[in-house]
Amino acid sequence: MLADSAWFIPFLYGFGGVVLTFLTQYFGGFFREILPEVLYLEKDSAATVLSSSFTSLMTMMTFSFSTILVVLTTYSVTVLATDGEQLLNERCGETYARLIHPDDRVRHHELVQQDAIEKDEVQIVPKRPVHPFEGHAVYAPRTGYVQLFASEKQESDSCHFESVVAVGDFVAKGDLLGYWSEEVDADIEPFQIGEVRSSIQDPAFAIEKLSEIALKGISPGINDPNTAIHAIHYIGDILRELSRMPEGDFLFSNRSSDWHVKRKSLETTMFEAFAPIKTYASHDIFVIGSVFEAIRIARLEAHPSSFEAYEGILGYFEDVIDWDDLQERERAFLENKLMQAKKVKTA
Repeated sequence: MLADSAWFIPFLYGFGGVVLTFLTQYFGGFFREILPEVLYLEKDSAATVLSSSFTSLMTMMTFSFSTILVVLTTYSVTVLATDGEQLLNERCGETYARLIHPDDRVRHHELVQQDAIEKDEVQIVPKRPVHPFEGHAVYAPRTGYVQLFASEKQESDSCHFESVVAVGDFVAKGDLLGYWSEEVDADIEPFQIGEVRSSIQDPAFAIEKLSEIALKGISPGINDPNTAIHAIHYIGDILRELSRMPEGDFLFSNRSSDWHVKRKSLETTMFEAFAPIKTYASHDIFVIGSVFEAIRIARLEAHPSSFEAYEGILGYFEDVIDWDDLQERERAFLENKLMQAKKVKTA
């Protein structure tokens, strides 16, 4: 939450300023007895010095900001005037690819989940097509995305819970979130709902952001397939981390209650990430080949329960690719990539 907030860094600056003010007052009185009187100024003289310093600083900041605006404006006009819009868009795509690194957060989340599974703090159970009970319904208090599941609140509750939504789903105010086995305190909200999605417990969102970068790279206006291929490779690496856990839903248990939380399937995550890429990059065999390469990478440490999902996504690409329209060498290139994705030796 702190990483996604816009006020946290300004708050640190403001809080630091208050702390420095108190420290200045405290140590000022301490050093006043040690330093010679010649080093001190009268209050009016000190105010004049501070006023001059502040005015000079503001002038320098204004001049620097104006210079930056002039440079950016001149650069933009020059690029557009020389028909370099494509170059500008490519640079923007590269900037996005460098700035957005959701895989680090996903790795941390998956490692935490793996550790919790090993300690029996959470279990992965098969998905339930029918819910075992329909007790007291829980409805969304606001419209937005399901950002987090608050499993830590289970310690203060003894009721069973069954969710019908997963982290990352969009819900409207009044939508059904799940069921309690019996009536509970209204203050206990199992889900945190916000205006935007968060990748803290939603690795599919991190994959979606990289997929969007890939789609921008292969769009006709930008036409930067190398950025798209780079993003697709990292999608495969995130899927590799995600596939280490078995397929199924999360079950949080303590001595008195079980909380069953729906989890987005790997098959759905891969289809939502790769199907749009196929739609817009069907003419680019290297981008499609990078998709097969990403699937090969993802399967390196895959749990056996995810094999069916990988076979399904590979079968989808086999069906939708128009192999007859490919030149012989192009077809051989893609078939080789496809076979590598199918025959990868899993850990």
